[in-house]
Parts: sequence; structure tokens; C-alpha cells
Amino acid sequence: MHPSHQHRRNVYHNTWHQYVIDTGKCKEKQYLARISGGGFDTLLTRDITKSSAMQRAGRAGREGAGVCFRLYTEKSFNSMAVSGEPEILRCSLTASILNLKCLGQDLAELDLMDKPDLESIASALKTLWLLGAIDNHQQLTPAGRQMALFPLDPQYACAVVASKGYGCTSDVLDIVSILSASSKLFLDISEQRDAVAEARRKFRHPSGDHLTFLNAFKAYKEIASSENKHARREWCKKHFLNERTFLEARDIREQLVVTCNRAGINPTTSVRDNEEPIIRSIGHGLAGNSAFLQADGSYKQTMGQTIVKVHPGSTLCDKKVPAIIYDDLMYTNQIYARGVSSIPKSFFMSLEAFKQRKA
Repeated sequence: MHPSHQHRRNVYHNTWHQYVIDTGKCKEKQYLARISGGGFDTLLTRDITKSSAMQRAGRAGREGAGVCFRLYTEKSFNSMAVSGEPEILRCSLTASILNLKCLGQDLAELDLMDKPDLESIASALKTLWLLGAIDNHQQLTPAGRQMALFPLDPQYACAVVASKGYGCTSDVLDIVSILSASSKLFLDISEQRDAVAEARRKFRHPSGDHLTFLNAFKAYKEIASSENKHARREWCKKHFLNERTFLEARDIREQLVVTCNRAGINPTTSVRDNEEPIIRSIGHGLAGNSAFLQADGSYKQTMGQTIVKVHPGSTLCDKKVPAIIYDDLMYTNQIYARGVSSIPKSFFMSLEAFKQRKA
């Protein structure tokens, strides 16, 4: 065999795992701001950029010779954008504007390289007003300054601040810690759908997803206090739960406890089996993420005209309740509410923002 042939054979034999297939597509999350009815996240398939294409090709040759197969034409590559859209143009501005308010700055007046559009800024200001973080004159309130202390999305920071009045801070910290983790808690395995449903029934709460998360976290903490690392891992596997989410939530919670103490909020108060104060605390944060049941069985946003469906993964997907709150909206082929809980319709009449809107 010719030496060059031998070398080529060895290269391909030793680096067969370094092939990369590039479809030219990706799924990208983008926040769509709407002044009426708030914004929502989208997760749509779109073309990648030239920089992403080069990065994918680079993965084929990190440890040796490799090959990248691009499933698109050179013409398609040449028509791609050079780089992706800056994140400030793709995400919600609520947290950024709240922090800037604490510094006495106005985002609309800052000279930015990539300036968000006015609708995104207005949508964020409306959300902060609903949370009680700013007043009618866009001035920061004492509650807003307290919310800004927490390393959380403002909606969840609002829930923690509200929990002080309801005496359920410990319970709310459990929930927002799970929601703030970077990975999903419940694992969905289509081949074991019946087993997953049976295992999840142990934690399911009739009011919806938030107290279901709380039940799961409490169960894990009980196991963690009495079992070793291997037993905890097996317990999570048996119940189709992501242990990494629990571990991350535990670290987040520890940080939130420190912040609570600094903010004058007792992080140990709990209502145990009384669910209403917990839901009401979460409701203060998610007041803008709410919808009322309509006569035709659909849900319409309280602060807009959008019709939403309860996500199939929610514990409330097969139930109809008068009013719901939700963590976010995800648009794929339809607009789905995720992280859904039932809440008394009368709750909204106690909120200042809804009183002003009604007036």
C-alpha cells in the first residue's frame, strides 16, 4: 500500500467520530414585546448565521482531521447573515430597566450600540408597573427597590417580596428556585409515557404546576436528608426527575435566603398545607401573566386579547378553571401557557393595577 494511502486510512480510522452534519437550521428563542397584553417567548426554526456555520465546521477538527457536511448550497451560505442579532434585541428588558431605575438611569436615554425599540421598552415598563415596582410616573417604588435586590426575574422577585405579607416565604423560595434553574425538572420520555404519568401523580397538586413543583422539591429534600448520593440519584431516576435541577435550585435558594435576610424578610415562614397564600404570592408576580376562562372554553389574557392554551405538559391541561396564572407563553404553532396554576378570580380585584384599569 502506498504510504499516503496508509496515512489517509489511519486518519479516517482514528477520527471517524469527528464528522459534523450541519443542517443550516437552528431553534432560537426570541422575546416578542407587545404593549397590550405583554410579550411572549417564541421558539422557532430559523436559518443559522455565517459565524454559526463556521463554528459548526470547526467542531469537526478540534482533535484531528475531520469533515463537515453542509446540507445547504453555497448560495444559501452566501445569503446568510454574518452574525446573530444582539441579545438585548431578543430578550425581555424588564430586569434591565429595573436595575437601571435603581441607578437613576433611563434606558431610553442611554446611547447604546444596539438600541431596543420603543415597544420593547414600553412593554417592560408596563410589566414593572403591574408588579408595583414603578408608579404611574415611572418612578421606582420602595417595593421595586426591594425586588431589585434579588437575583431573580422581577416577576419572581415580586412573589418573594409579596410572600412576606402572606407568611409563606419559605414555600415561595422553593418554587422560584426551581423555576430559576437552567434545566427542566420533569423529564419527558415518550417511550415510557405511562410510567412517567404514574410517577408524576405522586407530586401532582390539583391547583396546578407551581405547587406540584413545591411537592417535588419537598420530597427530594426529605430523601436528601436521609439517603446517600447514589440513593438520591436512583430516586430521581425512578420518578423521572432531573436531579441537576434540584441541585441548582438548592444553590439558588441558599443565595435567596441571604438576600431575604438583608431585605428584612424572614425566609423560614411557611403555611405548610395552606395553599392559598402561596398561590396569591405567586399571583402578585404573575398578575400580568394571567388569563380568564371564556364561554367557549378558551383562555383570554387579562391584559390583552391573546387567546392562549394550557401547555400539554401542565397538570392543568385537562382541566378548566375560571382564572389561571402562568410563568411564560411559548409560541410554536400555537400560543401555549407554561407553568400554569389556578387562582381565584377575585384575587385580581385586590391588585392596585387592576383597580386603576377598571376605573
